[in-house]
Amino acid sequence: MALVVLLAVVGGAFALLAWVGPRKLYWTLGAWAHRDPQANEPSDAAYAVQRFGYIVLSAASVVGAIAIAHSQGMFTSEETRVRQAVEKAAERMEEAHVTSGGSANSATGRYNSQVQSAVRQASPNDLELVATHVSGEQYTVTTAAGEHPFCLVVKASSQNVYVPGAEGSTITTSYLKLSASAREGACG
Repeated sequence: MALVVLLAVVGGAFALLAWVGPRKLYWTLGAWAHRDPQANEPSDAAYAVQRFGYIVLSAASVVGAIAIAHSQGMFTSEETRVRQAVEKAAERMEEAHVTSGGSANSATGRYNSQVQSAVRQASPNDLELVATHVSGEQYTVTTAAGEHPFCLVVKASSQNVYVPGAEGSTITTSYLKLSASAREGACG
C-alpha cells in the first residue's frame, strides 16, 4: 500500500513538473547559478526532451502504482477476496492430515481447530475472516463485520499407512484425510 501511494505521488510530481514546464523551472530554480543565465539557457529541443522525460516518468510511476495495486487485490471486491480466501482455506483443509478424530464437542465442531487455522492462514492481511461452527461439520465464514457469508463443509475419510516394522512385519497407522467444499451463502 505504501509503495502504491509513493509511486502515485512521484507520478503526480513528474506530471506537475511537465505541466509547469522546464523553461519556467530553469528561470525559477536554475538561472541564478549562472553569471549569464541567457547564455546558459538550454535550447528549445532540450526543454522538449525534458518535458517528454517528465511525462514518461509520470506515466511509468502511475502504471507501476496501478500494477502493484492490482497485484495486491486493491481493485478486487471484498466479496471476491472472501471467496478466494475460503477456496484457499478449503484447499488447505485438503492438505491437512489429522491423527485423531479431533474434538468430540458438537458445539464447536470436530475439526474446528483445523478450520480456524486454515481460514486464518488463507485470510488476506487486510481482511479479517471469522469461521463460525453451525452444525455437524459446517462452518460459515464471513468478514469480521458478518458480511459475504460462505459455507465451508468439512468431511473426513480414514486412511491407512503401512510402515515396515521389525523382522519383516508391518505396522498400520491410521489418520484422517480431510476434504472441504465451499459454497456461497451461510450454512444452515
